[in-house]
Amino acid sequence: MGGTGRAQLPDGKEIHPNSKECDFPQIMNCDLSDEPRLLFHRDLFLFHTCIGCRVSDLWKMTKQSVTGNVVEYIAGKGINGDPKTIRVPLNKTGISILEKYKDYKGPSLFPFHFQQDYNEDLKVIFKKAGVDRMVTILNPTTRKEEHVPICEVVASHMARRTFIGNMYKKVNDKSMVGMLSGHKSDSKAFDRYWTGKEGQTFDLKSIQIDPKALAIPIVAMANADGGLLAIGISDKTRKIEGVNQYTEKLNELLRVPFDFCIPSISVKCSYMDCIDQHGNENRILLMEVPASMFLHTNQADEAFMRVGDKSRKLTFEERLQLMYDKGERSYEDTAVYGAMIDDIDMDAVADYAKLVGYGKSPLEYLRENNNFVTTNDKGEENVSVACILLFGKNPQKFFPRGRTRFIRYEGVDEKVGAEMNVIKDVIFEGTILNQVKKTIEYLETQVREHTFLGQHGQFVTRRDYPEFVIQEMTVNACCHRAYNIKGTEIQIKMFDDRLVFESPGKLPGQVKPNNIRTTHFSRNPKIAAFLKAYHYVKEFGEGMDRICREQEANGAQAPSFRTDDFILKITIPKVTEKVAENPKKVAEKVAEKRQGVAETEQKANRKRAEKGIKLTENRIKILELIEENPYISRSEMAKVLGISDTSVYRNIEAMRGKYLRRVGADKGGFWEIIE
Repeated sequence: MGGTGRAQLPDGKEIHPNSKECDFPQIMNCDLSDEPRLLFHRDLFLFHTCIGCRVSDLWKMTKQSVTGNVVEYIAGKGINGDPKTIRVPLNKTGISILEKYKDYKGPSLFPFHFQQDYNEDLKVIFKKAGVDRMVTILNPTTRKEEHVPICEVVASHMARRTFIGNMYKKVNDKSMVGMLSGHKSDSKAFDRYWTGKEGQTFDLKSIQIDPKALAIPIVAMANADGGLLAIGISDKTRKIEGVNQYTEKLNELLRVPFDFCIPSISVKCSYMDCIDQHGNENRILLMEVPASMFLHTNQADEAFMRVGDKSRKLTFEERLQLMYDKGERSYEDTAVYGAMIDDIDMDAVADYAKLVGYGKSPLEYLRENNNFVTTNDKGEENVSVACILLFGKNPQKFFPRGRTRFIRYEGVDEKVGAEMNVIKDVIFEGTILNQVKKTIEYLETQVREHTFLGQHGQFVTRRDYPEFVIQEMTVNACCHRAYNIKGTEIQIKMFDDRLVFESPGKLPGQVKPNNIRTTHFSRNPKIAAFLKAYHYVKEFGEGMDRICREQEANGAQAPSFRTDDFILKITIPKVTEKVAENPKKVAEKVAEKRQGVAETEQKANRKRAEKGIKLTENRIKILELIEENPYISRSEMAKVLGISDTSVYRNIEAMRGKYLRRVGADKGGFWEIIE
């Protein structure tokens, strides 16, 4: 029999299906009590996401497949043809589902139906749960991308993808996750699921790391948005070393947050069981670093901040700016004068506690987490700013301008007095979550779609503003505004040619207009974590980069940033069909480039020096083919030119950004010739 894989979740935390694969709360809370078969297949799907096996292996499981709280099975599709025993510890959800069906008397683990019934019922379950968001699929017949509701294409394999994606978020190591899913970590099938990487809030470190060196990422994460360090996995080879055999070294590393970080950092440590590179049972040390309200340094008085997947040393000026921003960050922990427990909507707290897997009462959650409710020296309970903004019955009682205002103007200018051109003025109040939902819903009613005959003779439909841009900008405004600035609200202004988001507070931390696509800092980390749990905040640091890419893919300019006094103004240019068109016809451009080569060798040399490339005959022909058919593929070009696909690729890459650019995605987009 082959090797055995095993892993244990830290501190009994549950792994829930990723929001990109399924909407766990909606599916789990959907009432299916009147439809027993759907109810069973919902439970089966949730259990399936807990163990990540192939559906064929799930159907073979019996009562003997479970020992204690661990499921053990032999993968039916072994690596290199060899059988492999997989052992997966169950979380609370998996255990509760087993308990629900413990009285089933059949030989199998569950009262299974036909596998096809399982797949068909999942579509019905997702639809009944209201999980109908649009996803992109590749039509197997036309080989073109299509957008369809997820409830029409969901199948049992989604449970396996969900398991793999969520395990990766915990450990970020292919080998370990492969042990639990039955995949070889370098297999093509496994890579289809593999999207994670070291980044803003996650890093791998070898057990051999020097304690002083480990202090750097700990300090950097505490100064930014917090994060998770997995120690015992080499960040260079990605091999699982484990920590059990290095007791003395492990003890040194556990002391780093206290001995090498100034001031000390309250790092939460836990362990994850694993199989190391030598096939032995072992453990990985997980260090959960909180986002701190203080500026931290190492013993050498050096301050670092997490930027992407790097820990960057700060200059003296950057340290001063960070100290100021840390003061703003601590504001969400400040006690709200006059606020009491009765001002908190406990139903809202209960919903959130359930979402994050907290099992005690709502009041206990507030007292035990994020300093939402604390006790002062007089024995009085204080309610924090973040608590009122997230869970308050009436947050505007304490923060009258803690709201979002939408103003629509006629034309492209903001006029006042007798010439006032305001045609809509709507205010959204309530908790931050309610404001985000209501604002996005209303903005969607103001965004128009326009269909026109594009430059290639095909009808094109475009929105004034991409859906993701609307959502992400609204969330950013509510999440990152400076709530200590109480004299104004968030204002979203729509003109005929642009959308402007005005938010109290400057760009936070080390975020600047020239690095905003790669640098992230949460002014309000507790609010950001709350919105991330509700899937409004994406992975930290990726939102603004995607906004820019969405704008560029639609032929519009990227956002611009300006600060007036204490107000950050972000302008989103409107997407129009004219932006994507070039003033000169494509054919004229190709002709001009051919003439430029043919006129004189001197002119050609100047062009080569300026562009940095040589416009060869093959490249000119490629431009001509693109002019005739902007949707032409590389293989089609290769056939016409009589050269290989690789040669076409090299020529295109040499001209990309200088003579041509790609509009839209690799699949479904088209080529466009530029000056």
